[in-house]
Amino acid sequence: MKITRLPGGAVFVLVAFLAATGLQFTWAARADAATIKSIRLWRAPDHTRFVFDLSEPVEHKVFPLSSPSRLVIDVQDTQLLAGLAQLDLAKTPVSAIRSAVKDKRNLRIVLDLRESVKPRSFALSKNEQYGHRLVVDLYDAKTETVKTLEDLVGDQGRRDIVIAIDAGHGGEDPGALGPRRIMEKHVVLAISRELKRIIDATPGYRATLLRSGDYYIPLRRRTELARERRADLFISIHADAFHKASARGASVFALSSRGATS
Repeated sequence: MKITRLPGGAVFVLVAFLAATGLQFTWAARADAATIKSIRLWRAPDHTRFVFDLSEPVEHKVFPLSSPSRLVIDVQDTQLLAGLAQLDLAKTPVSAIRSAVKDKRNLRIVLDLRESVKPRSFALSKNEQYGHRLVVDLYDAKTETVKTLEDLVGDQGRRDIVIAIDAGHGGEDPGALGPRRIMEKHVVLAISRELKRIIDATPGYRATLLRSGDYYIPLRRRTELARERRADLFISIHADAFHKASARGASVFALSSRGATS
């Protein structure tokens, strides 16, 4: 290439400008893509939840593949910055997780499965605790539910009254934050365990914890679990926050025919 010098060294200014412009174009092509900043994994008794923390909302689709059994998560215009090796896949239906770039811009994440699952995915907008998220739930295919009245009642005659105790929030949903940033999900689980101990010590009553660890259960699934366990009474434990420490009492909610949502 032949370069002609211009008066005042303008050639060097032009070359520098073009070089800088070229770098800016390169950065712009990368900056407009969303990023997966981290991946969190939670195991519940009947499902496994993957939470992908995003820099911004994304479009995605989830579909299965067979021979061998896999679940594919395609995310448009997204880069993966989080590591996959640190995820603990033990006690989950996933044997391995890997990723690749598809069509130069789109991200494909593949979950190798050791057993069949029922997938469900949805997006969550940012809130006070978290940014934008993509949630993928893998429900165990072997989950069974009560289907008939005969199965529900049986011929047991008299039996203990069953009380379902629902510890609110859990997993990536911490609930309210209290003094020293104590999380509601931990407080209500401790209360629920103590309540179960008291109920189980009372003749004629038996308690069951819908959430026994630090994981999230969708609201509809909580009622399903209570029915599957043949509960006569459903108690949901929460610990609301308020901006004044002097607040006392309880929050009272009226029953909605439509039910609560997430």
